[in-house]
Amino acid sequence: MAAFGVVVWVVYGCPADALQPFQQLWAGVQELVQHNARGHDSFFCGQVNHEGHWLFFPTVLLVKTPLPFLLLSGVGLLIVLGRHRREWRYVVPLASVVAILAVAITSRIRLGVRYILPLYPMLAMVAGIGAGCLFMQPMKGRLVLAVLIIIQLTIAATNFPNYLAYFNVLAGTEPERLLVDSDLDWGQDINRVASDLRTRGIGRVFAALQGNADLSRHGFPAHGDLDWHQRATGWIVISLTQWAFGTNRPPFDGYAWLKAFEPVATIGKTVRLYYVDPSHGVAASWATNAAKPDQSLHSVQAFALSHFCEE
Repeated sequence: MAAFGVVVWVVYGCPADALQPFQQLWAGVQELVQHNARGHDSFFCGQVNHEGHWLFFPTVLLVKTPLPFLLLSGVGLLIVLGRHRREWRYVVPLASVVAILAVAITSRIRLGVRYILPLYPMLAMVAGIGAGCLFMQPMKGRLVLAVLIIIQLTIAATNFPNYLAYFNVLAGTEPERLLVDSDLDWGQDINRVASDLRTRGIGRVFAALQGNADLSRHGFPAHGDLDWHQRATGWIVISLTQWAFGTNRPPFDGYAWLKAFEPVATIGKTVRLYYVDPSHGVAASWATNAAKPDQSLHSVQAFALSHFCEE
């Protein structure tokens, strides 16, 4: 308990008033409780919901974690439950993972994998138990372990530097139909967008990008905001988070008119570039395409996860 008090005091800057850190900590806890009671708009499996879905965090864990790590964790889980379920040193890491995930599932703030990051060190211990078991096996077990480690390292190397947007194969080829926000799009492609616009010689663009960055400081050409329900013409860039929250069911349909057009390109992992010809009948095109069923709300290009998005 004394160690906890010292840590809190140091984290809050070692103030002269020793009670101030605990008052601030308590105020933060109260604010979080109130936020959780109110809920928070979140996107999951093609739908925007204020309270979220209880499957959000289990799905996040399943699709944002590299498969070799998940497989080793599964082996470790079986070993702990089968051989060491009465030994607290083995049970505590697994119990910690379950406890963190259980608390997250009951939360009404479902925004991204960042909310369950503390479980990964515990899960790594479980995976380590699985790796140790394979290493102690005959040659086949060691070979499987070597293959899993090589795949894990390959995943890390091939996804550099786009780790934030990483999804494993269970998410399919269009993970933005399953999850967005900080699991995919956190404004990290802004500089790439600016570079692409310069390369294409684009002199003016309408933008709806995730985040609060000052675009003029990132080398953007003349630009304006792509306003909600305001149909624009010319060049348009929109991030996948803005797209997901703006092309959904009312009232989250401010950019739904853009579904009538095909993107010119996808910049980086998270931004779509459109061109709407000023001479093109935006309203007519929208009316023609609006009647088409929105398959993105009911299906996800995700192997075993596709049934999550079906009614």
